[in-house]
Formats: sequence, C-alpha cells, structure tokens
Amino acid sequence: MNQLTKNFNRVKELDSALSRRIQYKIPFVYPAVGERFKIWRNFLSTEIPQSGDINALTLAEEFTLSGAEIKNVILRCAFDCAFHDTELTQQKLYHEAKNEEKSFTVCTHPTYKTNVGRTNIVEKKLRRN
Repeated sequence: MNQLTKNFNRVKELDSALSRRIQYKIPFVYPAVGERFKIWRNFLSTEIPQSGDINALTLAEEFTLSGAEIKNVILRCAFDCAFHDTELTQQKLYHEAKNEEKSFTVCTHPTYKTNVGRTNIVEKKLRRN
C-alpha cells in the first residue's frame, strides 16, 4: 500500500481522470487572526525600508491568508520597493494582499464549501504485487 500526499492550489483545473483517483480531500485550516498577526509581524521585521503607517493587526484582521501567502505578499512588495527605490507602505501591502486573495479558486461542490485554493488533497493508491 502506497500513500501519496499532494497539495493543490487549483483543484478545479485538475484533469478529470486524476481527480477521480483522489480519494480524500482534507480542508486546510487557516491561522486565526492572532496567529496571522504574528506571521505578518515576523515577516515585517526584516530589513525592508518601511514607512510608519504599517499596521500588521489590520492586515491580519482584513485578510485570511496562510503563512506562505503572507510571505508571497511581503516578497512581491519587497521586490517592488527595491525596484522603485521606495519604502514599504500599508497601501502596498493592502493592494498585494487583495491580489493574493483574488487568486483563489472557489469550489462549488456542495460537499466541500471551502476555497479550493486552500485545500490539501490526499491521494491514496493501493498497489497489488
């Protein structure tokens, strides 16, 4: 018996043949506001030049993002700031976090009322020797 674990960001885009072979779909639980606040604060403690208007708590309350998604937001903002030689601002973070949230694909299947972009898929295969 082999077990294969996969994490798909866009389950709706899976080939139907592959999708039929996936037995278990386990929703991913996102961090609560307090945990997201700590993640934002941790990533914002880097050496990126920042303006004084950044509020990690507001970002944590406004956007339900995972740690990896928060990291993506910060990295995109950091590259933009470095390219344009500007400071990181609340407005830039808000804009990128909004874009990150828009990139999710929502599942319409009645059994799974979670965001497909936020679902871990566990595929279990049995092999006979």
